[in-house]
Amino acid sequence: MNLSMTKRRSIRAIASTSMTALLAVGILFAGAVPAQAADWKKVSSRNYCYVVSGWNDCYTETTYRRTSAFCEKPAGNLTGGLAAWYSYCYKTVTVRK
Repeated sequence: MNLSMTKRRSIRAIASTSMTALLAVGILFAGAVPAQAADWKKVSSRNYCYVVSGWNDCYTETTYRRTSAFCEKPAGNLTGGLAAWYSYCYKTVTVRK
């Protein structure tokens, strides 16, 4: 086995270990997103359908608001302004029926 082959295997091993570590961290932080019912309150829900040539494609769209005190009133002093506040405090989930 020549030196370049050893280097390639070493680089592959480091890359594989790094990717595994990044995946583990991603899974860890994915759990940090508030998924508990207490963190979000349902604000509105609507059903709608697209009809094309007799074929229906129906969806339910539900909007949730974060229940933290920070989200009680708009905070325009955030970096990103009102849009940043809205994207932090609201989420919309669309489910195809």
